[in-house]
Amino acid sequence: MDGSTWRILVKTVTRVFVGYQLEDENRRLRLTNDQLSATNAALTQQAESLTAQVAVLQRGVAMTTGSHDDHIQLLMEQAQQFRADFESEKRDRIAAETRINELQEQLAAAHTQVPLLTYFQLHF
Repeated sequence: MDGSTWRILVKTVTRVFVGYQLEDENRRLRLTNDQLSATNAALTQQAESLTAQVAVLQRGVAMTTGSHDDHIQLLMEQAQQFRADFESEKRDRIAAETRINELQEQLAAAHTQVPLLTYFQLHF
């Protein structure tokens, strides 16, 4: 073989070899691309699932918070009612004690008048 044929042969072999290398690289890249697509799909599905779970949890937190707020409001109203009842009962108790003291004083005065009245009835 002469030099130019040899060069053509080397160029042809090189092109074929490079072509095979490019085909191998293309297959590896497609495989990698397929794997990445599958991973991406799985991650997308997982992200959607997690987003749905977060939404459920947020609704639960909102309901719980609202429920606690309602419960706290109810307890505050009950505490105010208990306080009002206590203060009313305290006023009533003080008024009753005052009335009892007045009646005891009147009774004591009546006891002092009974002997006088009895004496006057017996002697006059």
